[in-house]
Amino acid sequence: MPTSYSTLLGLALPVTGELSGTWGDEVNNYITQYLDSAVAGTQTISGSQTAVTLSRTTNAALSQAGSGSTGSSQYQVINCTGNPAGTLTVTVPSTSKVYLVLNNTSTSQSVVVKPSAAAGVTVSAARAALIAWNGSDFELVGTDDASRLNGVLAAANGGTGQSSYAVGDTLFASGTTALSKLAIGVSGRYLSSSGTAPQWSAPAALTKTDDTNVTLTLGGSPTTALLNAASITAGWTGQLSVARGGTGAATLTGYVYGNGTGAFTASTSIPNAATTATSANTANAIVARDASGNFSAGTITATLSGNATNVSGVVAVANGGTGLSSTPANGALDIGNGTGFTRATLTAGSGVSISNGSGSITISATGSGGTVTGVTATSPVASSGGTAPVISLNSAYGDTLNPYGSKTANFFLAAPNGSAGAPTFRAVVAADIPTLNQNTTGTAANITASSNSTLTTLSSLSLPGSQVSGNISGSAGNVTGTVAVANGGTGSTTAGGARTNLGATTVGANFFTLTNPTAVTFPRINADNTVSALDAATFRSAIGAGTGSGTVTSVATSGSVNGITLTGGTITSTGTITLGGTLSGVSLTTQVSGTLPAGNGGTGNAFFSVSGPASSVKTYTFPNENMSVGYRNLPPSGTRTTSYTLTTSDVGKYVQVGSGGSITIPTSTFAEGDAITLFNNTTGNITITCSAPTAYIAGTNTVKTSMTLATRGVATILFISATLCVVTGNVT
Repeated sequence: MPTSYSTLLGLALPVTGELSGTWGDEVNNYITQYLDSAVAGTQTISGSQTAVTLSRTTNAALSQAGSGSTGSSQYQVINCTGNPAGTLTVTVPSTSKVYLVLNNTSTSQSVVVKPSAAAGVTVSAARAALIAWNGSDFELVGTDDASRLNGVLAAANGGTGQSSYAVGDTLFASGTTALSKLAIGVSGRYLSSSGTAPQWSAPAALTKTDDTNVTLTLGGSPTTALLNAASITAGWTGQLSVARGGTGAATLTGYVYGNGTGAFTASTSIPNAATTATSANTANAIVARDASGNFSAGTITATLSGNATNVSGVVAVANGGTGLSSTPANGALDIGNGTGFTRATLTAGSGVSISNGSGSITISATGSGGTVTGVTATSPVASSGGTAPVISLNSAYGDTLNPYGSKTANFFLAAPNGSAGAPTFRAVVAADIPTLNQNTTGTAANITASSNSTLTTLSSLSLPGSQVSGNISGSAGNVTGTVAVANGGTGSTTAGGARTNLGATTVGANFFTLTNPTAVTFPRINADNTVSALDAATFRSAIGAGTGSGTVTSVATSGSVNGITLTGGTITSTGTITLGGTLSGVSLTTQVSGTLPAGNGGTGNAFFSVSGPASSVKTYTFPNENMSVGYRNLPPSGTRTTSYTLTTSDVGKYVQVGSGGSITIPTSTFAEGDAITLFNNTTGNITITCSAPTAYIAGTNTVKTSMTLATRGVATILFISATLCVVTGNVT
């Protein structure tokens, strides 16, 4: 029975009794090389073609599709780097397989990986996807394209926990690990706080209280004065009382005098309630009222110095005179006009009569007087009210009461820029804005915080990458700076720095930067850790294998052994060598090498020898070497639908987790080098409990006690020791 080949990866399945002398070649070429490509190999599709078929290769070297239409399907990675004019369709076998598909097409076309009779998976341009066979088609189990993700990412995992929004919704923290939505408020509402959560509130209305004398009129939108423009117009009503500094009277004619408690009174003549004048009016007499209230006439006696005869003309005001030369009429008064005196008689007003006599003026009231009953004020004037009101400016004048008229939009009242002086309305300049180092709203060039802060109602925020910690959601176009490795980034802005930060060795980094060859080349790692790509001839020379070619000048064909004769003469260029005769006289102990099949009386096994007499117990001696070839595929360990603790029987196999299943990794159970693969064959995440051993996610330095394996995700657990393991794959 000849060698057969596995249905999934095409691995050689040798049978007993064959491949004598070529076993190593078969294992190396069709098991080891195939496994190497299936685990870490890359199938590169680099042409402009839009259709490629990948098939299972057996008993031959795996082939690259390149710019052709066919290639081998056993590779782990399908890297599409060409320039197809349309969607690139890659058809693969309808068998169980996991592929990592990289769409690196230069023409930004989609790549579809599918079996011949199903839809397959579409990978968008510049995206990567991990796909797996589900029994009838390939399905997506992992991708770097957020739009392809299913489910809702919880706030505890860096998401929002929300799957939909209405227009105007506002996110807010409703707990330490949860986000909630606040629907948009009705028109005219403003955002306020209830003490525990944000809320929409109606703005307070602007109200007024009228004074006795001052009335207020509200304009604009007083019911929403906290959010909209409003105005206050002050008016005046009534009379200003004596208590407020007024007269308390609506109209007054003549001389005004107080009565002690009420409104002022007006009279056309000076009243004399105590007595009348006791002296007759005489020329040049002056009427005066004494302490008892009596009026009397008298004269002024003065002593003049100087010689009056020396005075001629009219004495000017500047010289102590009046500047007037006319004789005054009865009742005439000299009244200052700013530069001199004007001589005139009094004019009677309403309710007053004036009688001018020779050297006298009699003023009498012709009607009754009035009183001030109240004075009101209109803002910004305030009145205390009553018959004697106090008049003052409103206490809020210039603060909440606007004393200014309309100004240019966005101007504000401020001192001169860079110097002291009277304030004016002007535009804002940079020097007006202080450096902010506290929570604020609006747009600021820099926002800093001395401790962890939560920013809400912020339309845009730009922070250096070094100041960002924790999870970030949203569009990548909104992230600036450098994302650290611990946050899922590379920690570098250059490719070389990223490779170093992600753990690349010097040799590994040099492998990464090798240019794509145009023909088959062989890598050589040099002593200085550089890597060279050599053609076949240079590579053979480098390893001392020679050129592998030459010329035969003469082959002799003569002789016989144990009945077998070699004939054909001496061949110098071409010819035929014939082996004839009948084999006889062969010593099995000295003249036979290799393995004698069981059908010819042998054991069919060259890995051990048998010793001991025929009548005693035989001794089988095996060579001193590791004979374990290992699994020729990845055998299943079973499907787990409950909580399952891994055992040593799972080593080298894959454990499938079904609905209701979870995985626990025990400690002090496995040995260095043991490996187990997990596959989450459910529509949701499953939990991997790893609190007993020391466990890491590959590429991180944080000890994990629990991990989450994504839906349809694959993870491999590699044990470094009995108490230390590393997990790689679709885990968080």
